[in-house]
Amino acid sequence: METTMINVPWYEVKQNLLNCYSDLTEKDFEYRKGEEHDLVERLLRKTGQTPDELIRFIKNLSHS
Repeated sequence: METTMINVPWYEVKQNLLNCYSDLTEKDFEYRKGEEHDLVERLLRKTGQTPDELIRFIKNLSHS
């Protein structure tokens, strides 16, 4: 999986995703070190976004 650097605190990304996608829960954001792929897969499944769309969403937060 490609690593994407973001220039915005994770809590802001999380809050924006929670605000935009009512199906997401706090549990969807849980992960263990080394299991980031599982977190991303959950977010993709629950938001219906493609990986590129999710990355673009997160990067756009950095420009807000």
